[in-house]
Amino acid sequence: MVTKYTQQIMDECGYEDEMEFLEECVFDSIIPGICLDCETVTESCEPDMRKGWCCECHGNNVKSVLVLEGLI
Repeated sequence: MVTKYTQQIMDECGYEDEMEFLEECVFDSIIPGICLDCETVTESCEPDMRKGWCCECHGNNVKSVLVLEGLI
């Protein structure tokens, strides 16, 4: 089951199929993520990002979609 944050990332990036989206993310070096504080989506996360910098709220709570889904 897709999480709220993953669904938000998929919607913003134009994906409908969760498995297709995650397959592409697994094989890429820069993937989407989201700030858990302000919910800003970014398309430039490293796959293992857990505490990335958010340009919108200036916090350190950006996580990659692979971390959100428990794949890393």
